[in-house]
Amino acid sequence: MAEGQVQMEQQAQGKEWDNHICGCYNHINLALQTLIVPCVTYGQNTELAGQCHCVVGGLAAFVPIYNIYLMAKGREAIRETKGIAGEFCNDCLLSIFCGFCVLNQVNAEAKGLAPGGVSMSRE
Repeated sequence: MAEGQVQMEQQAQGKEWDNHICGCYNHINLALQTLIVPCVTYGQNTELAGQCHCVVGGLAAFVPIYNIYLMAKGREAIRETKGIAGEFCNDCLLSIFCGFCVLNQVNAEAKGLAPGGVSMSRE
């Protein structure tokens, strides 16, 4: 395989998420916020993804079907901004079945929080 072809394949694959989908509790303050008031994290994510204002995004969390779509679109926006490989279909499936984890992952990724750092400090 030619060197140029290998480079093109690596670029097509993109990079990985810094915060893994199963790292929901890596940032305990974020996890507690999402457990207690998920609409706040949801609103922050929509604003960080450039979709809409935080308050509007937080209210959208209560609209069935649209909330899943907006969560998946937010994940897609952050993924594309960071150059992370993936597909919208996977974003939708994760938003449906792992909503809590998606909220935490997208928020931590957008804010640039380091993975694996469990701390009680204000983030």
